[in-house]
Amino acid sequence: MPDDFDDDIKKKISNLDQRIRSAKSDQKQQKEKQYGKVNKESKEEKQGKKASSEFLANVIAGGFLGFIIDKYFDSAPLGMIFFILMGFVSGVLRANATMKKNE
Repeated sequence: MPDDFDDDIKKKISNLDQRIRSAKSDQKQQKEKQYGKVNKESKEEKQGKKASSEFLANVIAGGFLGFIIDKYFDSAPLGMIFFILMGFVSGVLRANATMKKNE
């Protein structure tokens, strides 16, 4: 009796696994039909992501540097404001250079 029970459970699990795979395949086909074939990232998307990360990294680094200088020199928000603005300018220049480099 236990062997029949185990075989029955294995069959049910196998059947369920096949139905799940079939449903995933159907869902993928439905999405492709609705939205078109999903391609990998294009060159422009990669370039845009790189430029945006360059910009964001400069602003964050400027804010961090300003925070450290404010703590060290006890200059309240002046250092942070100045270095965030410098990070913004630097970020715009670096992002622009990244975009031009890959044209």
